[in-house]
Amino acid sequence: MHRHRNGLRNLFVSDEWHTTSFSTSVEGQLVENIVLSMPFWHKVENCLRASQPLLIALRIADGDETPAAPEIMAAMDVAKTTIKDSLKDKPRLLAEVLECYEKRWESQMEQKLYGAALYLNPGKFFAIREKDRRQAARLRSMFNDVLWKMVSDDDEQTKISKQADDYERSEGDSFSKQGAIRDRDRKNPSKDFETIPSVLPFLFGNELTMELYICIAVLWWGSYGGLEYELQSLAKRIISLCCSASGCERNWSAFANVSTTTK
Repeated sequence: MHRHRNGLRNLFVSDEWHTTSFSTSVEGQLVENIVLSMPFWHKVENCLRASQPLLIALRIADGDETPAAPEIMAAMDVAKTTIKDSLKDKPRLLAEVLECYEKRWESQMEQKLYGAALYLNPGKFFAIREKDRRQAARLRSMFNDVLWKMVSDDDEQTKISKQADDYERSEGDSFSKQGAIRDRDRKNPSKDFETIPSVLPFLFGNELTMELYICIAVLWWGSYGGLEYELQSLAKRIISLCCSASGCERNWSAFANVSTTTK
């Protein structure tokens, strides 16, 4: 609708519109006033600023084939940063959007399994660790919780935890090698892309793209985690998972009542 706003406005000032009976009806005049109102289009733009970055992340979460568990938390962080930048001149609206964002994410989408997958994604985790030690520690805590649930044997839990220490500190025979450190974000023979046309090219450019480095984590663990076999096996299990969109299904159902192929 925003893309065709000029055509809609031209429609309601055309002679063809004024010769129809709709132009004199209460409903027709109401619609005409809305479409010709600049504040209405400003609100539409604000909605797009707040929602389009999230659309990419939600497409990742709703994918049926791509194992996006190592990416979803990072994708949501990117979406949140983009929203902050696009609404920085509207602090009250930004606060409302972020409050809704946090509420939905915490109650419907955030899972410790996603944090563990991000922790085991070397292409993302070590960059996070350099920028935000607190967030890195939080991801390690999520990994620990997942470890205790997925591995029942106490001795194996202890062994994997020690191996995770080596991974995090780039120590040990496997993770201290220059090749392992260098290839954290290089071993990437293929990429999946989530690209959607941007309806606000002046804000986001012609399109929004989210690069999913799915292959890199699995290949990296296959190449460099062999001497830490227990951690390698657990890492492959976690990072090969698809995201669950079950927490969003109620939203999809509600949205279907508003937007369908016939509406």
